[in-house]
Amino acid sequence: LPPSFIRAEWKRIIKEFGFALPCQEAVDALRKLAPILEVCSGTGAWARVLAKNGVDIIATDRAFNTRWFRTGRFHPVARMSAADAIRRHPDRDVLMVWPSYDVDWPGDAIRHIRPGRTLALVSEGDGGCCGGASLWRQIETGFQHVGEAEIPQWDGIYDRLDFYRRRCSRARAA
Repeated sequence: LPPSFIRAEWKRIIKEFGFALPCQEAVDALRKLAPILEVCSGTGAWARVLAKNGVDIIATDRAFNTRWFRTGRFHPVARMSAADAIRRHPDRDVLMVWPSYDVDWPGDAIRHIRPGRTLALVSEGDGGCCGGASLWRQIETGFQHVGEAEIPQWDGIYDRLDFYRRRCSRARAA
């Protein structure tokens, strides 16, 4: 197939479903975290698959009907920023799928995750095309990597589902 056709199909599929697709391994791993708060939910494709598999999930996103996708197409999505959603639902673990590249809001948002809670993050990792420096700085200094799950990948995309547990704050010396 010509590259222009492949690019057009890839863009159509992203617009339809989002940048990453869940699989049974991801659903099984995420089920263990429930209840879950998904931030930057986009189309709601992940929320729908999780909800259909019995996972208690609340989906949120601040953007609606972007050039890439129609927010809430597959599952109801509450309109609010990631930071507001995490503050409003402090007793849920957080799912973030493909946070925006090279921006500060993902790092600012995960600062509000309580100690002991888990961030489930679909990305290409530090240096990939998801999140910005503040996200990876927050993960490095405030979270511990506790697991991962393989997910389907688009050609040339190397994303996965990683699990990071928020470290407990150290008590300051008196």
